[in-house]
Amino acid sequence: MAERTYRIHVAAELSGVRVELIRAWERRYGVLTPRRTPSGYRVYTDRDVALLRRLKQLTEEGVSISEAATMLPQLQAELEDGAARSPSQCRAERHELEGVAGGGVGGGGGVGSAAGIGGAGRGAVGADAPGCL
Repeated sequence: MAERTYRIHVAAELSGVRVELIRAWERRYGVLTPRRTPSGYRVYTDRDVALLRRLKQLTEEGVSISEAATMLPQLQAELEDGAARSPSQCRAERHELEGVAGGGVGGGGGVGSAAGIGGAGRGAVGADAPGCL
């Protein structure tokens, strides 16, 4: 079965990363090398979209894109690990992590609370368990 692909505008919408930013990250940091259609259009896989989401999450947490780009092998391994997990396993991990991020450990603005490292009420772990798409 052929792998599902998306043109850049759809990948941008799915990932939450602007089209111009995707192009800039490709050009400046080599974070993705999308395949091209015979007409020259970039096409992105579900894995590419997941990587864009993760890069966006890191930059929102204060990691520079140049630093995040150096973490690509680790990020791709996270996505590989997530691909091996079922959606129900990811949901269970997400639920567990949200409990910790919501103040389940320490509370009162510590590392595990929503006011801790993650900032802006997102919690230290963000919305998804690591490696889950």
